[in-house]
Amino acid sequence: MLTVIKNARLVDSEIDRQGSLLLQDERIIATGSIDAFSALEAEAAVIDAQGQTLMPAFVDLHAHFRDPGLTYKEDLLTGAQAALAGGYTAVNLMANTKPVCDTSEKQAAVMQRAAALDLIDIYQAQAITVNMQGEELTDFSSSLTPLLSDDGKGIADDKLMYKALEQAAANGKILQLHEENPEFAPDITGLAEETMVARDLTLAAAAKAPVYLCHISTAKALKMVEIAKQNGVQVICEVTPHHLALADNPYKVHPPLRSAADCQALIEGIRKGTVDIIGTDHAPHSEADKAAGAPGLVGLETAFSVLYTVLVEENKISLSKLSQLLSLRGAEILNLEQGRVLPGYKANLTLVDLTVSRTIKPEKFHSKSHNTPFAGRTYRGEILWTMHNGKIKWRKETDK
Repeated sequence: MLTVIKNARLVDSEIDRQGSLLLQDERIIATGSIDAFSALEAEAAVIDAQGQTLMPAFVDLHAHFRDPGLTYKEDLLTGAQAALAGGYTAVNLMANTKPVCDTSEKQAAVMQRAAALDLIDIYQAQAITVNMQGEELTDFSSSLTPLLSDDGKGIADDKLMYKALEQAAANGKILQLHEENPEFAPDITGLAEETMVARDLTLAAAAKAPVYLCHISTAKALKMVEIAKQNGVQVICEVTPHHLALADNPYKVHPPLRSAADCQALIEGIRKGTVDIIGTDHAPHSEADKAAGAPGLVGLETAFSVLYTVLVEENKISLSKLSQLLSLRGAEILNLEQGRVLPGYKANLTLVDLTVSRTIKPEKFHSKSHNTPFAGRTYRGEILWTMHNGKIKWRKETDK
């Protein structure tokens, strides 16, 4: 099946121009000017972008769908629907489910159920330690995905952390690390994060292992990452939308929301290239759980608007840079054939309207959960539709 997407502003990590795409089934097969494929319109499905911005769909390497075991907060279906509404077609899930996803068999069970939904690509990370207890490593060699994580917990044992890094390097895996020293966490000073970052960068250098540092939030931690990169450490640095956009805010999340100076340092880290990727840390909770002190927020459906406003409009970071952070880098890490608007790439795309403002209304979320500090705030830009493998799986007009 041929599909023409015409009259779009095409934006990815390197491209920003007016144009059209020609798709065959699930792939982009050609790009051209706005009317380059007009001769094919009689035999193709035609999508008129009406001058709106067409980008590679987003990839979130850091999310929680709570399935199995905690599906009153979220499940694979509602999580996938929330992802599509936010412009995402690939999501990597953390292992802190019930039971903990600490074997390849448990990974396979989640990913098979997710594939049957035929909505987005869902990858289930395996835990680093058995039952996320920080005492015994899981079998890295059998993990079905490149990423392993005990997200939600820092691994306290120094020797076990070093052994985990060695095993990751030996098996071609990457550890996604929750950087909070349990001796100090949770704290608002940054000490819990900074002591753990210092340790893990030191161990990664010694083990010659790549390492993925989740939700870096302080200026000091980011400076350590910058120095480590200069010294050849293979470190992937993640930040979140909420740590970029919200300063001195009491909303409970781990790590805590920081100062305005920390927020600005992270933004400058994006500008300098120290920050590699943005993950939402989508963490759904029921109203009762949140009221009882559960840390975290839902982020998939607000991420693009928040990031476009804070990074592009307010701090003059290019939309192409934002595409790199939201799409290309995550696709590279998961070895996905997406992340660019070029021939040969899968047609995993999202159309965004950059001209409108939206006020965040949690009651309209597709997620089961509404826990967000962004409620009532107004941001620029919204998702119009999201395409997965050549088929539009969500449109704005279907919003509740």
